[in-house]
Amino acid sequence: MFRLLIFSVFLFFSFESRSQTLPIFGAVTKKKSSNTQSDAFNASTKGQYIVISNNNVTVSSSYPTPGHTWNTVYGDEGITSGIKEWEITINSFYNSGSNFWELIMGVAYERTQGNSVFNSGCRGFGYIAEIGKKNTTTGSCGSQSTYGDAYGAGDVIKIQLNMDNGQLTFFKNGTSQGVSHTLDTNKTWYLAIGIGNAGTSVSITG
Repeated sequence: MFRLLIFSVFLFFSFESRSQTLPIFGAVTKKKSSNTQSDAFNASTKGQYIVISNNNVTVSSSYPTPGHTWNTVYGDEGITSGIKEWEITINSFYNSGSNFWELIMGVAYERTQGNSVFNSGCRGFGYIAEIGKKNTTTGSCGSQSTYGDAYGAGDVIKIQLNMDNGQLTFFKNGTSQGVSHTLDTNKTWYLAIGIGNAGTSVSITG
């Protein structure tokens, strides 16, 4: 009787121990990599006030607020075919009284305007933050025309470049703003970000 009691107690605690550990093994899953960035910023193409950080995926400016001066930085990858997408998260946004664009994001075929804005001389085309417009395709391409919604801190902008038909499209928080420009598919295009001052920062997040 005594031996039977000891054996029963052993079985009870053995069962309890296993019942507590089984869910732990069942919950183990393989952790996915968080490195899903589509590109990185190229330090050799940046303007003098551009600051690159966070393993080359975050950019800001060192130019002091409330002033504004354009500086540009470009991506590493040159796009010549297929469909390329970049996801850009706006970490912070500063509205300077001396400029009504503040931030423009898009693509350019020349990476020569580091100390200016990338659309200068029609070298690039993009989506303007403060007023939600796009830069024009006439003159020096430095004016703006109607396009989509304004965007700012906390927003996620997807840039989609379709080299099959040359269409450049922007998405704000998952909603398409429509085709903004039709580009020359014989050129090589790069991600381009123009920033006005230290109050604005963006990151490549996808």
